[in-house]
Amino acid sequence: MSTDNLANLDRLKNPEKYKREEEIWKSHQKPETPKGKWENYWYHYKWHTIGIVLGVAFVAFFVYSMVTREKYDYRLMFISSKPVTEQTTKIIETELAKYAKDLNGDKKSNVSVMPIELNSEENNINPQILQANTTKYMAELSTGEIMVFIVDKVNYDANIENEILCDRNGEKATKDTPIEQVAYPVKDTEIGKTLKENGLEDDYYICFRVFNGTKDDKNDKKAENNKQSHELINRYLEANLQVQE
Repeated sequence: MSTDNLANLDRLKNPEKYKREEEIWKSHQKPETPKGKWENYWYHYKWHTIGIVLGVAFVAFFVYSMVTREKYDYRLMFISSKPVTEQTTKIIETELAKYAKDLNGDKKSNVSVMPIELNSEENNINPQILQANTTKYMAELSTGEIMVFIVDKVNYDANIENEILCDRNGEKATKDTPIEQVAYPVKDTEIGKTLKENGLEDDYYICFRVFNGTKDDKNDKKAENNKQSHELINRYLEANLQVQE
């Protein structure tokens, strides 16, 4: 049998071997047409190109999200043992925004209210949701950016127990501090009416996180945030009820 015939027989028996050899041979050939050049490029750099495109797309999406994300002048936390709807938080945000200032210079005065369901009295909250809410709550505490809480009595007691709140003089409140010296009831305000209309008929209060004497009270930016948060709530309370000192 001739050498050519033996080669053809071997090719039939081992097609993959010759296919690889042919690809290697083609890869070393200099393409002469635009199509050939593109095919050569794609053959050698396909996955590199895909990786670069995905990386650029991710960076572009991240930058777009940062640029277009809503920037709020004030942030509050609404901690309730009952579910709080998005509609409820939106109404509260709109109500408080009437007394807000444009702190970040974007020509808008807006407020963000973060609802968190904790210490559910009915104990029917999904454990995973409870864990997520607890993590979110602890994360916000660690940043020191949210200084105003709207709480029901259950969560007021929990925060007082952990000495997270301050009295009306800005000093740390304890479980022995009378609630009248710490919290402002909202039942006779527009917020209170909104809560009642949305099925939250328990007593709710506005209170402040303790700031004096914490690790953040030497931070000028956070000190200003604390000051502006107090002034916002004071303007709201002065307009909505007569606070008894």
